[in-house]
Amino acid sequence: MSEPVDLTICKADPTGTETVPDTHIHITAKLPESVARADWLSHLAAFYNEEARQLEEALRRVLPGGTYDRLLGRMLERHASLYRIPYQIEETRPETED
Repeated sequence: MSEPVDLTICKADPTGTETVPDTHIHITAKLPESVARADWLSHLAAFYNEEARQLEEALRRVLPGGTYDRLLGRMLERHASLYRIPYQIEETRPETED
């Protein structure tokens, strides 16, 4: 069994009179049982979208801009193969005799 992960990350500096709250993100919940429903795919997509929205908003509010930007870059880099689009499709043509 994996050990729990405990991270301490720097938060952004306050700007003007705005404070940056200490933020604790607990990733402990299980996926909902409702994934067994007939429309599970659309339900699951909505569930993941909401989870991602909440996590992104929390991180955007409290991380320094440099950390937030680099996190996005690292996440895209990790999944770069999902975003590769061929610019040229090679065609295989039978050779013809002259």
